[in-house]
Amino acid sequence: MVSLEGHIICEGIQPTFLTGLAAVFSTFYSFNLQYQEEAACTLEFIQRRFVGVNPERGTKAGRGKVPSKKTG
Repeated sequence: MVSLEGHIICEGIQPTFLTGLAAVFSTFYSFNLQYQEEAACTLEFIQRRFVGVNPERGTKAGRGKVPSKKTG
């Protein structure tokens, strides 16, 4: 079940990887959140390539370099 502001949006959906992925992306867009820096590029790739959400401008990934875990 997915609810937003006390209203049930989806109910009785079989839990699968795809419905879970849809819930993740829906949450980011519903609450206008940016992706976590360490996962931003991966999530943006999945969003654009596999989910088909490809806005003409804008990104959920933050600007700037993410430091390498090896170099700190």
